[in-house]
Amino acid sequence: MKLIEVLNALIPLRTLTEARFTSFKKSRELAILRKKVEFETDFYAKEEKKIVEAYAEKNEFGEPIILDGGRIRLKDEETKKAFDKAITDLRNTEVDGISKVRLSETDFADSTKIPTPYELIALESVIEFLEE
Repeated sequence: MKLIEVLNALIPLRTLTEARFTSFKKSRELAILRKKVEFETDFYAKEEKKIVEAYAEKNEFGEPIILDGGRIRLKDEETKKAFDKAITDLRNTEVDGISKVRLSETDFADSTKIPTPYELIALESVIEFLEE
């Protein structure tokens, strides 16, 4: 799976891991999965920071110039292309060591905690939802 898929799963996975499940085993599998996803998210943040440092225009203190909306100021069009490629390559990095957790409706102790359709889509890369 790609790193961007893992990143997109983080917030819905946090919500999912706040639910109660009918077995300790499922809860444990989800806890392990969340730790792995958070590790990959931390990796992404560190690598993204390095890319920003490399391509951003700097202020007088040597810090990247941040524009309104959280965007960074880049030096020129060529730098923008290189920055975009570096970010795209990072997001497309293949992630190993994360296995999907299999969940079905009966695994939820409370049916109101079943993920929304939006969350189901975001979680597809890390959760295999089974129909009963």
